Amino acid sequence: MSKQGSIGLAIVIGFILMTLIGWIPIIGALIAGIITGVIARGAGRGLAAGLLSGVIGLILLAILISILGAALGGSTGALIGGALGVGLGGILGLIYIGGIILVTIGGLIGGAISPRESKEKIKKEFNENEDENKLGDNTEENAIKTLKLRYAKGELSKKQYQLMKKDLEEE
Repeated sequence: MSKQGSIGLAIVIGFILMTLIGWIPIIGALIAGIITGVIARGAGRGLAAGLLSGVIGLILLAILISILGAALGGSTGALIGGALGVGLGGILGLIYIGGIILVTIGGLIGGAISPRESKEKIKKEFNENEDENKLGDNTEENAIKTLKLRYAKGELSKKQYQLMKKDLEEE
């Protein structure tokens, strides 16, 4: 996993965790969301990953309940099987919506507490290795060159690079 996180991986892990521990009232979905947010790294990314993993789970649950309703309909009659499928699906869907809300909140919390690099850390790293870098006397210029290098290595996303560069230039 890169230092910026992975929303795709977070969604998959969030869905798996919702399946495994989401049945535990309140805490299960919240823990799944927090882990999802930490994997995604960033409050917004964690919120999106938590919401998407919950919605994907709800869609798959609806498909599964429909299949079960059709199977029951084949053995007990279409009317009874359809009613059971819709009724059960509706009840479980309403319960699962609460889980979606909790996994989304957990994703926001997990993303907010996940470790992220700041411009101060980059400046500190650069200043510690100043003798090795020999990029010039201007610390701001050195920090921007370090950002470019880290962006080129894939350690920073384009958005992170642009925001950090803007912050450095404003100082």
